[in-house]
Amino acid sequence: MNELEEIKNKVDIVEYIGKYVPLKQSGRNFKGCCPFHNEKTASFMVSPEKQIFHCFGCGKGGDIFTFTEEIEGVDFVTALREMAEKAGVKLPDRGGVRKEPTDRLFEINEQVCDLYEKELWKDANKKIVKYLLDRGMEEKTIKTFRLGFAPQNGDLIVKELGVIGYLDEDLLKSGIAKERNSKILDQFFNRITFPIMNAGGRVVGFTARVLDDSLPKYVNTPETPIYHKSSVLFGFDKAKEQIRKQNHVIIVEGQMDAIFSYQAGVKNVVASSGTALTEAHLDLIKRFTKNIKMAFDVDMAGQNATRRAIELAWEREFNIKVISVPEGKDPADLVKSDPKKWVEACRKAKYVVDYIFDSTFEKYNTTNILDKKQATKELLVMIKKLPDPVERDHYLNLLATRVGVSAAALEAALAKVKSVVPKESKPTDQSAVGSQAPAQTREEYTLSMLLLTPKYYEFFFNKLEPVDFTDERLRGLVEGILKYTEKNEDLQVQPWIKTLDTKDSNYVSQLQMMTENEFADASEETLNEELFYAVSRLKRECIEREKKVLGDKMAAADRSADSKLMRELMSELQQIIEKERNL
Repeated sequence: MNELEEIKNKVDIVEYIGKYVPLKQSGRNFKGCCPFHNEKTASFMVSPEKQIFHCFGCGKGGDIFTFTEEIEGVDFVTALREMAEKAGVKLPDRGGVRKEPTDRLFEINEQVCDLYEKELWKDANKKIVKYLLDRGMEEKTIKTFRLGFAPQNGDLIVKELGVIGYLDEDLLKSGIAKERNSKILDQFFNRITFPIMNAGGRVVGFTARVLDDSLPKYVNTPETPIYHKSSVLFGFDKAKEQIRKQNHVIIVEGQMDAIFSYQAGVKNVVASSGTALTEAHLDLIKRFTKNIKMAFDVDMAGQNATRRAIELAWEREFNIKVISVPEGKDPADLVKSDPKKWVEACRKAKYVVDYIFDSTFEKYNTTNILDKKQATKELLVMIKKLPDPVERDHYLNLLATRVGVSAAALEAALAKVKSVVPKESKPTDQSAVGSQAPAQTREEYTLSMLLLTPKYYEFFFNKLEPVDFTDERLRGLVEGILKYTEKNEDLQVQPWIKTLDTKDSNYVSQLQMMTENEFADASEETLNEELFYAVSRLKRECIEREKKVLGDKMAAADRSADSKLMRELMSELQQIIEKERNL
């Protein structure tokens, strides 16, 4: 018996899940309301016999490790360690338990974090601690967030880890070292370090800040196998329990904003670290709450990342409010001057649409016809994006009142605003010359990312099969690429396109153009990351479809009390869970 099976045998899944969800016995299984989506009728089932759970409503399912990953927002390794501790099972360093390839990188980052912390509290660095204290940070806060100091010696950390036994290759891959002039040097030196942790509290990287006004002010860990800036929210590991208890998350821009907010007692706060909210961020947050409060500039009219973040959140049915920070300060400065004002600002957060209305009318003088037209134009664009028709009608009438025109006139103007086509919309025939191309579907986007990064075709086909594409036309194109790469050493996009008929060739070219335009200035690193997430998202959607179909069969088997069929379906579910875990 391996450690995973030993943990499952020692941890009663019904008792464990019952701490989060009230469960009632239903035949050989137990039922309750799903913790992962809102429902009034119980559709969440736990099987003590199979030691797995499944929700017939949202399709989520798995074993105790999957449940811990979902409910706690952690990775598999963290879930495994937490469950091993609960079960009193000792996990060996090697063998017996599946060892993740990234474990060594986590170990290195933890070692470095510890070294930075020790360096900060050395007598020789008292002035650095004083610098932090003078900025208003308390000693307890410094230790809670594990701030440290990267020494001035440019290779001290590399040498110390080399003594421990880590290879240069490991240090470069982990992001804590860099190569310069054929020498392996520390990534950070003479800077205050802020460890970045994943949702499970494991160190994945660092932000390092200078002590003076020199530039760059901040340096970050580069993208690594364990650190992707588009999927990590600073402080989430410390905030997640308060997020769940208070049923909302506060999102600030800077790490110092998050730290000072936490110090002021507002602990359900995370930092986007200057980047826009991504699908991965929102998926993480959704495990804990559907309510977001943003504490940074929101401008739906401007071509900025915040606008897209709000649209993504709306698509996922989040409720969004905006915190107005008084006196033009950022949260960190406000907390330092008066913590109570920050607490009050969080309490008075406005619904995002009301905030946009108010800020737009503050920006324009609507007694002037040109300003009135511009304000109306900007707000109509925003109203068009509202997913709920009742909400759309409410704000259209509100706008009519505020600008002094009829609702009918605005409805006519709204009809002329360019429609927003959702990503999930079905593709249409794009071969007609001069036709306006619709927004790409998820499947189109994934294929077009492959065409933009063809050297990664092996990764693409290791994760996806043609059958994963539900659109018949796209499935045929993917099958064609697979046959082409089987005959040739690599994927050469233009020669492959020449093998297509005119209709498909035009279609593929349009897909290429849309993606090339979107990523015109993107780095190779960004393109690689986009391909990875596109492929992963599509594969997860395929697995979710499988789980949904299986869930319907399980629901029918449950209703008919067919225990034999239920056992067979449970076994199928276990296979799907394993497939999902191996993504």
